[in-house]
Amino acid sequence: MSSSCNFNTKSAAFENAIRCGRRFDNSVLLQAYAYYKQATVGDNKTSAPSMFDLKGKAKYDAWCQLKGTSKSQAELQYMNLVTKLGL
Repeated sequence: MSSSCNFNTKSAAFENAIRCGRRFDNSVLLQAYAYYKQATVGDNKTSAPSMFDLKGKAKYDAWCQLKGTSKSQAELQYMNLVTKLGL
């Protein structure tokens, strides 16, 4: 199975777990978000959200922490995280 196929499978499993009501700690959600965005988009080149948008700022900061990480490395980290969650 190819790496991107594995990534898509893990992404679907994670999204499905959330849709089905499984709860994860906010730090896990931010980490998963950051790895996913880095793997699919690359470095964050968007404008920082308003300081009043606490959720958006947390997501922005988490993604920015991965600046310089290759897409393939972020993909691997995402798959490792989702696997650790038992998905």
